[in-house]
Amino acid sequence: MQATLLRRIQEDRFSPDLSGRLLGALVELPSYLDRSTDDLGTYPIACPEAVGGGVIAEARGLSARFTSPKEAWLLDEVAARRAAGEKVLVFLRHTGTGALPKRLLRLLRRVSENAVWLDTKKVPTAKREAWIDQHVLAAGADVLLVNPNAVRTGLNNLVTFSTAIWYELDDSATTYHQANGRLHRIGQQRPVTVLYPFYAGTAREVATEAVQLGLWG
Repeated sequence: MQATLLRRIQEDRFSPDLSGRLLGALVELPSYLDRSTDDLGTYPIACPEAVGGGVIAEARGLSARFTSPKEAWLLDEVAARRAAGEKVLVFLRHTGTGALPKRLLRLLRRVSENAVWLDTKKVPTAKREAWIDQHVLAAGADVLLVNPNAVRTGLNNLVTFSTAIWYELDDSATTYHQANGRLHRIGQQRPVTVLYPFYAGTAREVATEAVQLGLWG
């Protein structure tokens, strides 16, 4: 898919209508590695509708029974953190359809029966702190899946969590630092650990470094 996309970008570079139109798809392409199973659907790369649309490349998903290396790492890390008495925040970007968080929630329940997902479609901004009080803190949840943009400001009740795992790193340095700041607040009783797994040698490795250094967003 990457080779096909790069070839198309090169072909379009001298067209006033098409030049640069697929750069967004190139930036997003590394997310395929986190969404490559068939329970998450196919992964199409398409031209913007404004220039006629059309699928350039499409990948069929691997079996839903497949556990990726990154997923296996996540389960091992969460199990180790829980064994040490820590609670874990898992940050995701692709939460809109609910497919990815539901998949990870199903996998995480192999190591934690108390893993939950904050679905922002069901919990509006003004009710999120109360939802966390009821469904996370009072319920004894020790793993919370959430989009970082849903909790990056205005919440002060996440200090019971001491580990943040950026399963999908947001490409905004502002979001990255603000979301991490939810753990670094008055009332935190443990050293805070922030982890950001990625596949070595991919564009996501470069993007991770850029976000951490504040070069993006």
